[in-house]
Amino acid sequence: MSLVKQKTLPWMLLCVVSTAIILAQGRIIDRQKLASFCRFSTPFSFEIPYFGLTYTGESGNLIDDRVLQFGAFEKPELFLLKEIVGDRRGLVFLDVGANTGVYALFMAPLVQRVHAVEPFPPVLEKLRRNLEKNGLKNVDVHPVGFGNQKGSLPFHAPPASNHGVGHFQAILLTPGVRQAAKKLSMGNCHWRLGINIFRNTA
Repeated sequence: MSLVKQKTLPWMLLCVVSTAIILAQGRIIDRQKLASFCRFSTPFSFEIPYFGLTYTGESGNLIDDRVLQFGAFEKPELFLLKEIVGDRRGLVFLDVGANTGVYALFMAPLVQRVHAVEPFPPVLEKLRRNLEKNGLKNVDVHPVGFGNQKGSLPFHAPPASNHGVGHFQAILLTPGVRQAAKKLSMGNCHWRLGINIFRNTA
């Protein structure tokens, strides 16, 4: 049995059984507490199949833990995007806050090109590693924040437990939590968010 299976199977079973007991008792599940409980206590690197590709990650943070436990992070959203794309292979997908590539990896085989925007260097490195591991040539990585003009803004790094909550606005900081701000570049992106996330290049 692989190291990943040895570490994850008992823990996943414990999470499933605990959730089932809570539901059987008619109690409301606090998602935050459940997520915290189901995280791995000792971080370790892993590599698993990911929709025909390979995903490499490290346990101990929310996104990688979900990929490791359930095969994907935000799986319903991924499947919804697949339904939206259908067989229109000429589309371009814009992944703002690409993180380690959970969306970029999933969408790359489905569309003509993916633009992955990720400003945070430690996460950016993991994104590039996942893309290189899978030999994806139709993903353009933009190591900047997403904005309507060029410049530099203070970036508030995410906590180690959730690499998906870094941001450029101090007002979004959790009360009582101090985070060091580091200036990162903002790219002059000419895409509009929302309806133009998919752009037909045909």
